[in-house]
Amino acid sequence: MGIILCADKDNIQAEYALGGLSNTIFASKYYLYIPNKDLLEEEARKVIEEYKKE
Repeated sequence: MGIILCADKDNIQAEYALGGLSNTIFASKYYLYIPNKDLLEEEARKVIEEYKKE
């Protein structure tokens, strides 16, 4: 599973990428929590605003 964050001048969007995954996925770390898309978008917005201040 992947998370795609995209941003342009007026919009931030978060999407989950699940395509093409088989049942035999191995990971060294995993989390049982999947963040809410709105929360991801808000966090991306905060990072962009902090970057603009620098």
